[in-house]
Amino acid sequence: MKIGVFTPTFNRPDCARNLVLQMAQQQLQPNVLAIHQNGSPHSYEWAVADLRTAFPIRWLHTPTKIPQDQWYSVPLAQLLDEQCTHFFWCDHDDIYLSHHLDHGMRQLADGADFAVNSHCGLLKLAANRYDFTANTRFTSHAPGGMSSSMCFNRPFALQLMQDLSENRGAHNYSDEVVRHITMPRFNAVVADTSPEPSTIYVSHRASLTSSSWPMDEVPPISEFQRPLLDKPWSAVELDTRLMAHIGHVGDVCSVGAPAIHGQGDSRLGIQGLSIAAPGDGIGYQVRLADGQWTDWHTGANFAGTRNRSASLTGVAVCLSEALRAQWTLTLVADFARERSLRWAGDGEPCVARNPGGALLGLQLVMREV
Repeated sequence: MKIGVFTPTFNRPDCARNLVLQMAQQQLQPNVLAIHQNGSPHSYEWAVADLRTAFPIRWLHTPTKIPQDQWYSVPLAQLLDEQCTHFFWCDHDDIYLSHHLDHGMRQLADGADFAVNSHCGLLKLAANRYDFTANTRFTSHAPGGMSSSMCFNRPFALQLMQDLSENRGAHNYSDEVVRHITMPRFNAVVADTSPEPSTIYVSHRASLTSSSWPMDEVPPISEFQRPLLDKPWSAVELDTRLMAHIGHVGDVCSVGAPAIHGQGDSRLGIQGLSIAAPGDGIGYQVRLADGQWTDWHTGANFAGTRNRSASLTGVAVCLSEALRAQWTLTLVADFARERSLRWAGDGEPCVARNPGGALLGLQLVMREV
């Protein structure tokens, strides 16, 4: 058995060094690491030259810009020449927990020719802030999981090498070649890593897949605490309070009107909420990102999710019999990519017109009978 790890690198000597350090901390050590710097004339092998690792580092330098599939085929060829039997596809800017190689090898030992992680952590880096989700289902890459978590055996690697060499621009990205050409020929699995992810995908401004995910600027909390409606409301007399957990922001509590004002950006979607009212007099349920409704909640108990980057797609509220004798209730909601607000009565579901539309804002309008 000989384990090879390979990665491309471009303009980030810090990331290249960090990947070497991560591999050096793996519970199961690789036998060789191939790093392929490409697209710039000056080598930054110096970034790793002082590191003393139990495995050799093969620094490969292509000074010109090359097609994306060659970013990976060059170091993969190096590992094939060195007679590696098992291969780990990495990206220099992601995070690999110490059990990553061990987890991948167990998947391959169970009979898979190829495995990719279904779940991972998600770290979004912006200029002056970050957002971290510990465990999320990753579907943004072609192979059905986080592509930089892929591992495979030698027969798969040999076929992939041929498929990449024959691609010639037919697929824009190397992992699309993996998904559409190589995977169907083998026993390829999307490994369920939801119990314990072994990788963290890092999203930043230079990411190919996710450059638009991080947010450099987030509106101040006070912008979310404005009412959705200019019309009078009387819920303050009832002492109703709304709390929403908002992507990239965190928990936001209403001030005055029980309202959260959407900011028009689906990345700032409401992921969960709670409502506090006297005598637990307001019940509420939410529709999750997968379309499933939660049970009814009362008493400021949280409904929804945190740290999963999954916005709500619907909400319903209702009054208790005691409050219904004194008040009427209307729910107003703001969903992403919709030109007008949505309205719903007491107990009626309020959902996005567009499938999967994120809930951005809502307001409870209560009037005395």
